[in-house]
Amino acid sequence: MKSDIEIKDDVYKIIKGSELEKAVTGKLSKTLRPLNSGKEDIVISMLDNGKGQIQEAFVNVNIYILSLIHISEPTRLALI
Repeated sequence: MKSDIEIKDDVYKIIKGSELEKAVTGKLSKTLRPLNSGKEDIVISMLDNGKGQIQEAFVNVNIYILSLIHISEPTRLALI
């Protein structure tokens, strides 16, 4: 059975170096979004890691972007 940390590490490895990570301007994190970040950041968090013979886990991948009011390029959201 995998721990929360091992599952987050697996998801991190999938995203690290991917087109998604390359598309955002900020950082990829397994813990918290950088304080006062004005960039686009990706944060991985665990919602639930089931116990039992068959393990089912729920993972959130949050992608933070600037408010739509501040985006100068209307197509930037579509690129991400």
